[in-house]
Amino acid sequence: MRKYLFIIFLCVSLIINLYSGEKKAGFYLGFNHLSDSAFKDVYGNGNLIYGANFSYEVLNRIDIWTSIKYFSDTGETTILKEKVDFRIIPLSIGAKYKIEVDEGLETYFGGGGDLYFYNEKGSDFNTKDSQWGFHLQGGILAKISKRLQLDFNFKFTRVKSKPEENVEINLGGVEGGISILFLF
Repeated sequence: MRKYLFIIFLCVSLIINLYSGEKKAGFYLGFNHLSDSAFKDVYGNGNLIYGANFSYEVLNRIDIWTSIKYFSDTGETTILKEKVDFRIIPLSIGAKYKIEVDEGLETYFGGGGDLYFYNEKGSDFNTKDSQWGFHLQGGILAKISKRLQLDFNFKFTRVKSKPEENVEINLGGVEGGISILFLF
């Protein structure tokens, strides 16, 4: 139920503020480094993550943004060496405060909430679930032209999951990447 309320809140907040300040939509490509040691043992240090994002300026220097991304990796179980597939679809919403450094160059920091839909599948198991988490972020916005901007960003996410009774894992970690944003 909570995930549906989150999605409804996300959609309503976007619709209400469509006539606010500067709007940006773009595509993201980055590297997601899962911080949990159990994941590192099976999947390695991380993999590419990609997606789309949308933001708008609601107050001077404050943006509200949302993104949906896709992350997948394949590994081997530690004991039996069987193939395992893992997928995360993170849905994020947050706010960021921008500081103008120079004309066409801004730095920012912010935070927000995340809803992670995840699936891990092996030969004898298939785990699907969703979990809530939070993130902190920072980055640099570089305007290339009147309608085009690059976003170099860094994000720390914490999303805890308990797939079994005495097992707790962090689906989050450190992520860094670049977005190409179209301004309108």
